[in-house]
Amino acid sequence: FDQLWKEYGERGEARPRAARTLVLFAVTICCVGLLFLCQSVFAQTENAIDSVTANQQGANVIVKITLKNNLEKAPISFSIASPARISLDFPNTSNATGKNVIDVGLGEVRSVNLIEVPGRSRLVFNLNRALKYATFVEGNTLIVTIDGSGGLATSVNSLGLPAVEKNDKT
Repeated sequence: FDQLWKEYGERGEARPRAARTLVLFAVTICCVGLLFLCQSVFAQTENAIDSVTANQQGANVIVKITLKNNLEKAPISFSIASPARISLDFPNTSNATGKNVIDVGLGEVRSVNLIEVPGRSRLVFNLNRALKYATFVEGNTLIVTIDGSGGLATSVNSLGLPAVEKNDKT
């Protein structure tokens, strides 16, 4: 590089061509990297929660969460006993309902909080007491069955019938 610098410098060029080429190459690499970074940031909200509806079926409360795109699997979920809550985490999903709190008022379910943070949305079911729950994915709908009897929750499909999980290990 020093050899080229001296050679082009002796000819009177202010900047040797090799140096200009290296700078142009570095700027191009930075621009391409920035483009990929922006694309990955915008791609993180691939899905959106469009609606949350609930109905009561006996002692159970059935909550349907409809998303823009199909779900590949049920979101990560957990429950806590005090205060009684069930939480569902939806990665790369935004809140398109326009609401942060949805009043349910059915059975033991008081309300649902919808919290959106960068990279995910969380649904929190506020309960009167700790209960068992089950989830079932049906296309772009997640169905959450909250068992108000205190027993073991059985997931249901969109028709309210016991859901049958597909087993790909046959």
